[in-house]
Amino acid sequence: VSILDMNIGGMSKEDATAHLQKAFQEGYCGNNMKVTVFDQNTEIDAATAGISLDVAAVVEDAYKLGRDGTQAQRKKEQMQAMAGKLEMDASKYLVIDKDAVKEQIDTLCDRFAAEPTDNTWEFRGELPDLTTEEIPEAELAITVHVGTPGYEIDREALLEKVLGSYLKSNFKVSFE
Repeated sequence: VSILDMNIGGMSKEDATAHLQKAFQEGYCGNNMKVTVFDQNTEIDAATAGISLDVAAVVEDAYKLGRDGTQAQRKKEQMQAMAGKLEMDASKYLVIDKDAVKEQIDTLCDRFAAEPTDNTWEFRGELPDLTTEEIPEAELAITVHVGTPGYEIDREALLEKVLGSYLKSNFKVSFE
């Protein structure tokens, strides 16, 4: 039985609790989330992200696997556990301060936000009187300023990608 790549199968509740606490501190709290958008990087540390794990609930639910439910369900969970393929869903136990992570992402995305500008032109000089037979020389100039497109990073998509990466114990996110 494992959660967030931390194996607790075959351990007593006390051993599993101690192991999870230590492994979570080293694995999650010791790793910064590295977020790359285009060529800009930032890191979100675990303290800023407010990451915590409800270790007691994980251990209690892990202990129930193979012991609760229908006979078929228990047998399936026991076979998965023996094969080392019983991974608990971390989303029930992992707590992340979504607002704090969003704030970090907003700061990163602000580096890329740009308002669009319109194309403009500028006319310099005086138009000569063209009603006479003789066309006088005139110094005229037209300057064209090419506009630029605006762009913005999809902040919600990036936030969901970062949060999903935490659930997969993946501490690197690239987004373009």
